[in-house]
Amino acid sequence: MSQLSLAPPPRLAQLADSVRRVFVCHFMRLENEPVLLREVAEGFDRIVDGSALYRESVDSFQYPFREACFDNFSVYLAGDTGAPRV
Repeated sequence: MSQLSLAPPPRLAQLADSVRRVFVCHFMRLENEPVLLREVAEGFDRIVDGSALYRESVDSFQYPFREACFDNFSVYLAGDTGAPRV
């Protein structure tokens, strides 16, 4: 798997103790508890180390993608690469 180049998830996890709310704009769940930052960091660690489970799907333009599924969020990645499935 290629290296993910996003805002470093460990830095996000560190913010969890210094914020009261986390706002996202997906699926009508706007306001979240700061613990979500730790969950996201742990989820990205699982994606990088290969232990995340994936669900295969297609987007609204019929392009395949993989969804790494976690308890309170998911991450979309480019098409099928034979990763473990949910």
